[in-house]
Amino acid sequence: DISGLQSITESIIRPAILGVDGVLSADITGGSDTEVVVTVDPDLIAEFGVSLFQISAALQDNNVTFPAGAITNDGQSFPVRTVNAYTSIDQILNLVVGFRGVDGIAGRPPEPVASPSQLEAVTLASVATVTFEPGPSASISRTNGKPSLGIGVIKEPDANTAEVTEEALAALGSTAWRGGREVLGVPVT
Repeated sequence: DISGLQSITESIIRPAILGVDGVLSADITGGSDTEVVVTVDPDLIAEFGVSLFQISAALQDNNVTFPAGAITNDGQSFPVRTVNAYTSIDQILNLVVGFRGVDGIAGRPPEPVASPSQLEAVTLASVATVTFEPGPSASISRTNGKPSLGIGVIKEPDANTAEVTEEALAALGSTAWRGGREVLGVPVT
């Protein structure tokens, strides 16, 4: 299972290699990023009176990072950023995407068709399913004809290649993660 191996590689192996003196970077190849897939039920959005535009806007508007000014102290200025990023599938499922009792047809402003006390919040979970799925791979890595992951390690310019290689391979051996998987160390000079 490449996705399980990728999770181990990102959380255990890559940090161990990056902790080696002289390692500048360690990039994983052959894996894929996890994507959030939202599958909207057309019958439910019609029933709740929510449009695809509203769902899309709610998802985009609630996952943002942008500059929010600066704090100045003793002549030094520190930039401030406003960040709101999804951290769990529950946050996405509980996102309010519209209100029942409001006409939300795309292309025109919402018009209340009920008094504010009669409006009902509609969450994404009410009109869609949300799953995490592997996205497309940016690169392909194979070992002995089987899907694999590669880690490209780049040393710092002034580091000794042989020493960094030995220490990186030792770092791989010191991690308790293997679970029956084969590790091939291929130093490239």
